[in-house]
Amino acid sequence: MGIVKEQATSQRRASSSTGMSEESPNIIPIKKHEQSAGPDILARLEKLEDSFLTGLQEIRAVKSELKKRADSSSCLEKLLDAKTVAELLGEKERWVYQQAKAKKIPSVKLGKYWKFSPSQLQKWLERKHTP
Repeated sequence: MGIVKEQATSQRRASSSTGMSEESPNIIPIKKHEQSAGPDILARLEKLEDSFLTGLQEIRAVKSELKKRADSSSCLEKLLDAKTVAELLGEKERWVYQQAKAKKIPSVKLGKYWKFSPSQLQKWLERKHTP
């Protein structure tokens, strides 16, 4: 038993002279740490990189969509007159005026003229045909 105690004491002295202690588990030699944590750190970095790239793609898609909307909304569409709307709908021009005055069809009165937005007419027709 005396020999075992002497060996343990000499190991403690050697480790205390290098500044490392077997009793402190917080200090991990660099080589052991690199070997055990290397694959884990790389896996975490790859996962983070994938998440970042996915987020970046989503941001670019949203930015592109917003840019398209801004470009399309800044242009005014050409308004149609009552005669053209009557031809498109297969109705008489008088009927289009009556519907516009009664606010049953989307329209805008500019001075003495009634004008019609093609996109608003399209939405109106879709609502009319929806059961």
